Amino acid sequence: MRVTDLLRTMDIFEAIPSEELETIAQLLRERRLAEAEVLCRQGDPGDALFIVTGGRIRLSTSDPSGNEKVLTYFTDGQFFGEMSLLTGAPRSATATAETDSQLLVLDKGSFDELLASHPEIMREMLKVVSQRTLQTNQQLLADEPGSAVTVGAGHVYAIFSPRGGAGKTMLAINMAVRQAKEQPERTALLDLSLTFGHAAALLGLKPETSLAAVPAESLSDFDRRTLGQYLVEHPTGLQVLVAGTRPEEGEVVTAAHVRAALGTMKRQFSATFVDCGSTFDEPTIAALEMADRILVVCTPELNTLRDVRECQRVFGEIIHLDGKRVNFIFNHNQPFSVLAREQFESALEQEMSFELPHAGEAAYKAANRGEPLVLSHGGSPYSKAVEKIVQAIVPAEPKGKKRSLNVIHHATAARPARTGPRPAGGLLGVLRGKRAS
Repeated sequence: MRVTDLLRTMDIFEAIPSEELETIAQLLRERRLAEAEVLCRQGDPGDALFIVTGGRIRLSTSDPSGNEKVLTYFTDGQFFGEMSLLTGAPRSATATAETDSQLLVLDKGSFDELLASHPEIMREMLKVVSQRTLQTNQQLLADEPGSAVTVGAGHVYAIFSPRGGAGKTMLAINMAVRQAKEQPERTALLDLSLTFGHAAALLGLKPETSLAAVPAESLSDFDRRTLGQYLVEHPTGLQVLVAGTRPEEGEVVTAAHVRAALGTMKRQFSATFVDCGSTFDEPTIAALEMADRILVVCTPELNTLRDVRECQRVFGEIIHLDGKRVNFIFNHNQPFSVLAREQFESALEQEMSFELPHAGEAAYKAANRGEPLVLSHGGSPYSKAVEKIVQAIVPAEPKGKKRSLNVIHHATAARPARTGPRPAGGLLGVLRGKRAS
C-alpha cells in the first residue's frame, strides 16, 4: 500500500487533500524492527510520532519491581507517541515489536510544522488522545478488585449445528481469526465441544489447561485475572479458551462454568465466538441463551433438514430464544448437494441468511497444517464468504479506536478433578425447571 493511501485511511488525515498528503508522506521515514526489538523505552525523550504499517507493537510499563504490565497493542494504520510530542513529557511506556514490524516515523520538527499548517490534524488527534485516556482510566478501574466497571461490553456469537461434520468448527475458527485480524487482543474463541474439541488443533494450538480446570467454588469470583490463566493466544492475537483438553474433562464443565466464562469474556472482548456442541446439553443451552447472535449451520441433506426443524421447535418452545437473534447458514460441506438452497428454504420455511461454498481440498490441507483458510487462502470463495458474514453481523469499530483489553496470563492451572456425579441437565433440565416454576 502506498504511504498516501495508508494516511487516507486514518482519521487524523482524512480531511487533508490528496496533494497535501503527498507532501506529508515525504516528511515520514521508514523504520523496521525485528521481533522483540525495543523501539523506545519508558522515560526516553519523546522525539517522534510512529505510524504502524505492518506487524504489531506492544506498549507496556514497568513497576519499581520490574514487572511488566501490557497496556495495549498497535497494528496497521494505528499511530502512537503523540502524547510526548504534545506535552514535552518523557515516554510514558515502552514500545516493543511483538512481531517483525514496519513503521513510519515523523520527527518532532516535522510534527510541529505539520500541526502549524494543518490545525484540523490537531483536532482529530486530540479526539483520539481523549478516547485513549478514557479507555486507560476504565482499564485501571477494572483492574481494581471488586470493581463493577464494565469495559468493552462486547458481543457473543454462538455457532451451532445439530449434526457433526457440518463445518461448524471450521466456520467458527475462520470467523474468529478473520475478526482478530481487525481487532487483535479484542477477539476470543470458546470451544464448547466438550468431548472431542478440535478448534485448538485447527488453529495449531496446544492448550495446557481448560475451562474444566476452574473449580466450581471459584466460579463466583471468575474475573479477568482468573480468565487469563486459562487462555492460549493464537499468532493473530485471538484469545482461545477450550472446554477441556481431554475427553473426560468435558463431564466437569457445567452451565455455571459457561455463564461465568462468557460473562467475563463479554466484558473483556469486543467479539467472542463460541463453537457450540451439537447437542442440547447444559453448557450449550447456556451459551445459546447468552449469545447476541446464533448462527445455525445447515448442510444440503435430508437428515439435516429434519434436525434443523427440531432445532427451530426447541429454540421457540423450550429455550424461548428470540428468533431475531438466529441466523441460518447454508454450508456446502461436500462438492455435491442433495438439496438446493431453494428446496431447503422452502421445506424449512426459513430463509438462509448466508451461504458458504465448498472449500475444496484447501480446507483439508489447512486443517492438517493447523492454519485457518482465511490466512492460508484469504482470496478463496470460502474465505470471502466468511468475511461477508463477519462484516454483516459484527459491529464495525470506529477507525482509530482499536485497542487491547490487556488480558493477564498466568501460570498453567491444574487439571480438574471430579468432585461428584454430574447433575441431570440439558433440555430435560430446562423442562423440569419450567414445570417447577
